Amino acid sequence: MKYDGASWQTVGSAGFSAGIAYYTSIAIDGNNTPYVVYRDEGNSSKATVMKYDGTSWQAVGSVGFSLSYADYTSIAIDGNDTPYVVYADGGNGTKATVKKYDGASWQTVGSVGLSAGVASFTSIAIDGNNSPFIVYKDGKNGNNARVKKYDGTSWQTVGSAGFSAG
Repeated sequence: MKYDGASWQTVGSAGFSAGIAYYTSIAIDGNNTPYVVYRDEGNSSKATVMKYDGTSWQAVGSVGFSLSYADYTSIAIDGNDTPYVVYADGGNGTKATVKKYDGASWQTVGSVGLSAGVASFTSIAIDGNNSPFIVYKDGKNGNNARVKKYDGTSWQTVGSAGFSAG
């Protein structure tokens, strides 16, 4: 939906997902193209990313690209218009996994299941240097928040692990 100044308007066709969509997240690239990621119940509860091409919603890469079910999906787009997603990866012990779309397919950023324990409420952002950051509830650290940054080779904890009070 978009707001035109007077009312909310549907962008493209309503109900474009193959099934029920959970954990929806949206990001806009540098060309004002909206991208959405969600857990796609119509594709075995795996992650799917769609973008609006001005006329209709199109899949970005393969639909249902995660190994298994994907919880807490979140999307961000870097300064080069590359979409990144993070999710709790059912195929890897529900630990956090980050993928980016390279123009042909979804590629793992760093290693799969990068969190020490179960990751919940995952979210991703990209800084001005195109470095992805993720935050999640860390099941291995007393369910406190943990932030990690990808340094080009591996995921590094930012600040103290489990820094939140609860």
